[in-house]
Order: sequence, then C-alpha cells, then structure tokens
Amino acid sequence: MWVYTLIGTILGVLGFFISLYNLWRSHREPVRTLQRDRRKFLKQYCEALYHNTKAGEAQVARGRWPSETMIDQLTAAKDGFEKLSKELVVPTSDYLLGLRDRVVTVEQAIESHIIPTDDSAFDGVIPEVVQTALAQLNRDLESTMDGLRRIEQGALLYRRQFKALGPAT
Repeated sequence: MWVYTLIGTILGVLGFFISLYNLWRSHREPVRTLQRDRRKFLKQYCEALYHNTKAGEAQVARGRWPSETMIDQLTAAKDGFEKLSKELVVPTSDYLLGLRDRVVTVEQAIESHIIPTDDSAFDGVIPEVVQTALAQLNRDLESTMDGLRRIEQGALLYRRQFKALGPAT
C-alpha cells in the first residue's frame, strides 16, 4: 500500500513542477508572440527590399540606372530599420542600425556617382562603388533573412539567436 502512496506523492510533486513551468511560460508568452510577429514583419520587409535591390544590382551591372522604386524603397528602409530597432530584442538594435547604415551607404553611392549633379550627359559608366555597395547590402539582407528563418524554425536559446544572425557590418 505504501507503494501507491509513494507513486501518488511523486506524481503530485511532478504535477506541481509542471504547473510552475506552465505558469512561467504563460507569463512570457505575450512578449514571445509580439517578438515573433515583429520578426515576421522584419523578414517580409527584408525580402521585399532584397528583391528590389537584387533587381537594381542587375540593372547597375548592365550599365543602367537603378529604378526609382528601388531608390524610394531604400529611403523608406532607413526609417523602417530605425523603427524596428527600438521594438525588437533579437536582432538587436545595433544589428538593425548596422543594416540601416548599409542602406545609407548605398544611397550615398547612388547619389554621388549616378544621379547627375550638372548638365553633362550620362555616359553609361556606373562606378564599381555602387555595384559593391549594392552587393554588400544584398549579402547582409540574405544573412538577416537566413538568421530569421533559423530562429523561426526552432526554439533557439537566447544567445544562439544572436549567433544565428551573424555580423551586420
């Protein structure tokens, strides 16, 4: 008879610890859900920017001007990354501000090397600086999207989430 008492006591203690674990998980669930939704938005945002900058990189490689939509999206991306940097825990604000700085670098390269500043004709030669800046931005966006996919796929520990993203600069 004492065996049943022992089994009942063990199951009761086990149930108590499971209840504490569920209470601890439910306390953090709203934050986890909010972060998941914001990371999903960031991933969609990065994918849209990546496709436009990839097309812009192809245009620049052929010696053509980048499209106006890509330039407009780069301008919007600066504000978007800055806003998201204040809302997300992973990726960190430093990481997202690094992406924003990369976007600013691309914008500056386009403004200083492609957009004419005088009445001279466009000679069709696009400096390698613009191609390099676009390629670097695309690599960073690919790395970010890959890291966000890996965070989505499984419950990575907090530190491993940072490692999944890699460096932004």
